[in-house]
Amino acid sequence: MKPIQIFFFFTSVFVYLSTYSQVDSVFFEGSKEFRVFTRPQEGAIVKLDKFKLKLGKPYYIKPGRYTFKAWAPTAELVTERFDLTNRNFVVINLTETKEYEEYRKKLKSYRLRKNSLRYLISGGAALYSLNSLINIYTLNRDANKEFENVETSKKRFSEAIWRENIEFYRSQYNNSKANYNNNLAEISEKWQSIGIVSGIAAISTYFTWKQSNKLKKPIYKETPLLSDAKVNPVLMDKTVALNITIKIR
Repeated sequence: MKPIQIFFFFTSVFVYLSTYSQVDSVFFEGSKEFRVFTRPQEGAIVKLDKFKLKLGKPYYIKPGRYTFKAWAPTAELVTERFDLTNRNFVVINLTETKEYEEYRKKLKSYRLRKNSLRYLISGGAALYSLNSLINIYTLNRDANKEFENVETSKKRFSEAIWRENIEFYRSQYNNSKANYNNNLAEISEKWQSIGIVSGIAAISTYFTWKQSNKLKKPIYKETPLLSDAKVNPVLMDKTVALNITIKIR
């Protein structure tokens, strides 16, 4: 996961950022305005020294050193101090909490187990049935060839005059007939096995599907560490962004 970034800008011109799809254009009105937004944007909370910033409200502060506290869902609380006298922008990177990393592992394990219970048996049965159908197709093709050999041998046997020819076509006829019957028997067995496997898979999947519904999905809960600060996302050019403006004098 890419680190969450919080940007603070000092500028008096139109700024357009397109490094990532979630970063939208920002417009500053007036001179020496200070604006903060986050990437990803949703749910971030920012605090300047002991003052909690609110969305869309201008703040008047003197140039100097200030302490910023930033937090976002699933991220660690970060505290950094910056000199805002001659800086164009500062960046604060937020990293995931260990609790959220553990939650993601549990969620991945939950999804794997749930999908296995729901689809592993039926998927295996489907692959078996597909393989059996391919074998049935091959056996049908071979059976048709053996049937043609049976008819040809039978005709030539009835037309043969010499003893060695009679024995040859009789043997050929018997071998082709045996092969043909064996192919038909194998085809019948394949169809029976498909029916048995499909039935077992259907019954087993019914119970494993019910079992999968009993699995408890991991839930991630956290309390905003800067919960008194109210920062809401806004829609800018069809993209959600979190913007806070501070005017410097």
